[in-house]
Amino acid sequence: MNATPRYGKDQEIDLNYISNRIKKFFSGITLAFYRYLKMLYRNKWLVLVLIMVGVGYGYYLESNSKPLYKHEIIVAPNFKSVDYLYNQVLIFGSEQKDAKNCTIEKVKIEPITDIFSLITQKREYMDAFRVFADKVDFEKIIKETATSKNYRYHLLTVYTAGKDENGSVVNKFLSGLNNDAYYLERQKLEKLNTINRRQELEKSVAHINQMMESFGKGAVTPVTNEVNMNTYSDLDNVFLLKERFLEEMNRLDVEIIEQQKIIFDVSRISNVQVSKSIFLNKMILMPLLLLFLFSLLMVCLKFFRRLKQLDESEIR
Repeated sequence: MNATPRYGKDQEIDLNYISNRIKKFFSGITLAFYRYLKMLYRNKWLVLVLIMVGVGYGYYLESNSKPLYKHEIIVAPNFKSVDYLYNQVLIFGSEQKDAKNCTIEKVKIEPITDIFSLITQKREYMDAFRVFADKVDFEKIIKETATSKNYRYHLLTVYTAGKDENGSVVNKFLSGLNNDAYYLERQKLEKLNTINRRQELEKSVAHINQMMESFGKGAVTPVTNEVNMNTYSDLDNVFLLKERFLEEMNRLDVEIIEQQKIIFDVSRISNVQVSKSIFLNKMILMPLLLLFLFSLLMVCLKFFRRLKQLDESEIR
């Protein structure tokens, strides 16, 4: 009969215990902060010297360090070289950071999301996206690595220490990407195939134009095998076919231009200075670092003094 009231009383005791522990915890933090401020005040002249030294050394480092600039390049990887491009960017740090006088600080790459262009490249892509969209979150599909690498254009960002006045640093980096033996051989074959495909389309368009001219003349004689407009019922399809051929020729023209390089640089924005956060300013970081080291030293000394007192008390 008394189980319920006793349970409620025990629960109230537990809550009071937890509340008291929380209060003691915050009181301990407040007391530790007060003691820390008190320690700084006792050593105020030394702390002031440390701050002045930190600011001076930070100013020296800032004045002798080059500002960081970024260069954004929209690139089009050709000949299925997307994985090659991403791997080269990934291993750049381990290979180039050891090089002397290397002005490139870091390189990163990310896809430019264009889902419409991707699914309209091939009918298979559209069918696959239609199936996945019914089963998986469409936003998740767009951001997946496997999907993002299939986008046509990617944003390559190169960070340099100091301005790249004539673009020589970035150009040297891009030249290195375009110097792979395998892709150079593949470039020769695929560029020739693209030119041949365009020539075939050009012949098809010329043939359609000849048909249009024969329609205009109204030739009808079955002896000469000329086509009469009155007997041709699919004239609209011919116009649509010609329009599709012209669109494909335009796409191939762009492809031929971009196939001039393995990694074709479409556009570039250079020498954009990267603004630093105030907390990354060395004039602020260095004084804080010196104060931290000083505080750590004082804590260690206090800890050793306590150990010494314990040791002396045990000896007595």
